[in-house]
Amino acid sequence: DALPIYTDTGNPEKALGAYKEAVKLNPDLVEARDVLIEYYIKTENWTAALEQLDAAIKHNKYVAKRYVQRADIKLRLADYKQAEKDYTKALEIAPDSIEATVGLAGTFIETAQYDKALAIIEPIIRQLSRDPAIHLLKGKTLYLSGKRDEGLAEIDAALKLGSRDPIIHVEAGKFYFKAGENQKA
Repeated sequence: DALPIYTDTGNPEKALGAYKEAVKLNPDLVEARDVLIEYYIKTENWTAALEQLDAAIKHNKYVAKRYVQRADIKLRLADYKQAEKDYTKALEIAPDSIEATVGLAGTFIETAQYDKALAIIEPIIRQLSRDPAIHLLKGKTLYLSGKRDEGLAEIDAALKLGSRDPIIHVEAGKFYFKAGENQKA
């Protein structure tokens, strides 16, 4: 495949131009569109990423990953209604999608719909009981919903499960500071 040649030679501008031209010439060329979407997401060019995602979804409405990617961006941009719609659509296509499920829970957390978020998190936590990130998400949700002690206990569980994961420690530290438990942070 000739598309990655420019990237391999260290000329990202030419590579980007080649991928754009490839998509223009053949909108069905999934590989080129995937590269553009990933590039725009990585560079946080949300407008361009959304344009490519919209085109990809228009071309094929049955790829859950596209809805998740678009929802992730919409969530970052605080467009919660669209994020919820896209995560929900992704789950219609791929009901077992952990990314879509966690994203939908995150949307509910951002909009202070903690009961809805917990209703989504509970089945996942049973499925992924050893995943510290899911316990951390549950802990955050409980804490934010006013169940401070339950939330902190769940965050403690996340730390035990993810003792070697620095992200888990950073996220737990944020909540310990909020809770006034600075010695744990």
